[in-house]
Amino acid sequence: EKKNDEMGHIAKAVDVLTAAHVNFDEEMLGYLGGGYGEEVTAGAPGVFPLDDFETVRAVLTFPAEYIELVDEAGSMMHMMNGNLYTSAAFHVADNANMLLIEEAVLDTVKNNQWMCGFPEKLVIGQVENYVVYAYGNVDLVTMFEEGLRATELAEVKFIEDLVVAEETVEEG
Repeated sequence: EKKNDEMGHIAKAVDVLTAAHVNFDEEMLGYLGGGYGEEVTAGAPGVFPLDDFETVRAVLTFPAEYIELVDEAGSMMHMMNGNLYTSAAFHVADNANMLLIEEAVLDTVKNNQWMCGFPEKLVIGQVENYVVYAYGNVDLVTMFEEGLRATELAEVKFIEDLVVAEETVEEG
């Protein structure tokens, strides 16, 4: 497991995601892309514009009703299927709203109606004024979680096994 360099103050959402993906090798990064629209990147996190809240909700599973509380975002996800792997970081303008947004992301991802396979794991963390999360394949999300834990000033807030949650709902 690699350790992140001393980062000091986080400059932008893409920096948070770059640090959290420290354990991803070149082959894995080859399947991932970041950003959206004119900001698309390959193999690295990219800027995700916030001007269309429906796109932010649909692509990143971010609770649209809280979009006005964030002022910057970045993403990196599997280029074929976002349910296989999606990660995002959102800068929260007022630190008092961090837990509110973390819990809303947790509820939104857990209650989402997935079309092409159900994500196996969800991790939500905080780095300074950024809510950062990843969901999808358990191995990829665990590597993200380890990279996040190795990042200075990071705190993992929620870890959910989504497959168990789905199976419980079906049996109930």
